[in-house]
This record gives sequence, C-alpha cells and structure tokens, in this order.
Amino acid sequence: MSRDIVFFLGAGFSYSAGMPTMAQFGEESERDFSGIAKIYNVEKLSLEILLDAGTYFRYFQEYCGNNFVRIDKNNMEDIYCVAEVMAASGVQTISLNNKTISLEDLLTQIKLWLWKVFQQLPPVNSERKDRVNEQPYQDFINFLKTNEIVSRCAAITTNYDLILEYYAWRGGILSSYPFLDSEASTAYIGEKTVSEYVHAGEIDDSLMIYKLHGSVNYFAKKNDPVLKILNGVTPAGGRVGNSIWPTDAPSIFFLDAIYEIKRLYPDYVPAIVAPTYAKIEASSWLKKVWHEAIECLRNAKAIVFIGYGLPQTDGFVKAMFQTAFLGKGTASPNIYVLSRDSTGKVQKRYSELFPNNLYFYKGLFAEKWADLSKQILRDIQ
Repeated sequence: MSRDIVFFLGAGFSYSAGMPTMAQFGEESERDFSGIAKIYNVEKLSLEILLDAGTYFRYFQEYCGNNFVRIDKNNMEDIYCVAEVMAASGVQTISLNNKTISLEDLLTQIKLWLWKVFQQLPPVNSERKDRVNEQPYQDFINFLKTNEIVSRCAAITTNYDLILEYYAWRGGILSSYPFLDSEASTAYIGEKTVSEYVHAGEIDDSLMIYKLHGSVNYFAKKNDPVLKILNGVTPAGGRVGNSIWPTDAPSIFFLDAIYEIKRLYPDYVPAIVAPTYAKIEASSWLKKVWHEAIECLRNAKAIVFIGYGLPQTDGFVKAMFQTAFLGKGTASPNIYVLSRDSTGKVQKRYSELFPNNLYFYKGLFAEKWADLSKQILRDIQ
C-alpha cells in the first residue's frame, strides 16, 4: 500500500489539545508534581511510583542547573540527553540531594516522569479543558475520512503523546504501527477490554504512525527486542487499578495505568527515547521505525509539517530528510508547513532545506488547518 501523503507532526500539533511544548515543559512538570503531591493520600496506586519519579527528576534538574556550562533545566530534551550521555560515557552513580542513585535507575525515573507528563489527556480533564480546542483535531480526522484518503496517509512524529491516536480512535479510524509480529506484542490492563485503538502492524484503512522517539504506550525491557504496546479500551465505569472513568477510554490514560503495567510486566519501562544519535542502533524496533519512515518520505507526493520548528539542534531529523531524497535528483514532493513562527526563522530554515515546492502557513494548527487542508486536497487529487 502506498502511503504518499505524509504528515510530520511536532509539539505544535498537540498544543491545541493542552499538551506542553518543549519550552513549557518545566512549568508543566512543576504543575504535575504539585498535583501529585497534593493528592498523595488519595487511594491511587500509582502515586508513590510517580512521586518518586518526579522527585528524582527535580533533583536532576537542580543538579544540571548548577553548572558553569549553561543547561536549560526546564527543557526536557536537554535534561534527558545529559543523563543519556553520562550513562553512555560510563558514569555509574550520581549523588542527588545527598542520595546516591545509579545512572540506570536515574534514566528509568526520568522516563517514568516524562511518561507521566505526556500520558495525560487534557480534553477529558475537567481542570484542563479550558486549554483545549478540540475542533481542529476533529476537522483533521474528518478530512481523512470524508475524502477517503486514510489508506494513503502516514504520520511521522517526534511526539511521545497519544493525541493523534486518541482523536483517530474517537473518529472511527484505527491507528497502525510499523512492527512485525516478532517486534511487538499487545498488552492489556484493567478489568476488561471492549475494543482496541491501535494495531501493531499495517492494516487497510488505518492511519500508519511512525513515532521517532517512542511513545507513552510503548514499553520495553533491557536487552529485549520485543516491544509491548499497551492497547485496549476500558468501558464506561471500568476500573484500572483504583481509577474509574465515566466514559469509554483507552486504558493508558488512567492514572493507575503505570501501577498496573509494573504489576503485570515488572521488568518493563516506558520506551521513551532521548533524541540522541546512538539510540536508533540500540533498539531493533526503533531502527525499523526510522527505516520505514525514511522509505515513506522517499515515496511521498506531499509532506505536511504541522507544529514542527525544524530546530537547528535536531540535526538527525534534518539528515533523515536528506537521506530520504538521495538519488532522486531535484524532483521533490510538495512541502507544506504550518508553524507559529513568530520570528520568521522557521520559514528560513525550511526554505534552506526545501528550496522547491514549499508552501508556508504561519499560525497555530487551530488557526490555519482549514486553509491548509483545502490546498492539500486540491493538490493531491
């Protein structure tokens, strides 16, 4: 099946759904930590796990901030990459707030905390709904369905969250991931499952999603190539640990999801990957994601960037595009970019990378998707 319409989604895609951008991560992390500490005595089984993870993340933030060389302690990618480099260079332990912790354990705690921040689903959180604009996501899914182009579409994303999968499922579209049976297995938690919202492997009329840095519903254990994908929809009133939701929902969003995962699969941790060069080679499933994403880009007739600023620090993603089009000469697909770009620097970076067939829309996803979708539809027919 040819996936010749490719959406490349950055943090700006999930922003309208209430998810933080990289620049907002420090603020969001503090908000989440304060919320957990406030409800710690509530009967939620995951709270101790998450409170420990958040505490160590904060300790490491302070550790990184006390440095002659500037490190943005509120940028989660900077913090994660520093920990990864320390581990890769052979550092065994670190003292944080007068407590000694191994680098391996620290990385696990950081992954758990990133999991907590990006596992949330603001559209169904009564305290967060004021930050959510659901309309552009509904319009995006309707665009795929009403024009019957789902089977032609793929999404490549640097995001860990499940905003795309959630709105696709709610709109009646199943998402697929590019894994062979030997590289992924389905995991379930909760009392019972009424349906699934993703599929580990391509199926007809599904939206293929390539997650370049892992995902909050991916779990792996050390030195094991088999990835577990947490699947399943818990029915209204169903229970995951001590969490109950009034409506049908993917079980990954329940607060006690991490407790149930660790209870059933104690050796597994979130498969959330730092955006560093070495990590692709370390995981066979991630290598497959990048390989197939590059092949998908190579065959694309249209590439649509939404909310991705093409940062200069993300040289690996830039190299991915350069690799995808090697040997194809100057022929290129249409390139559409939707970015907030308040300074004009994003458009400049895109025009340098894609000198031909570039269409740039300046604004938020919620503001400009309607206009962009009309042009895409005209061009692909």
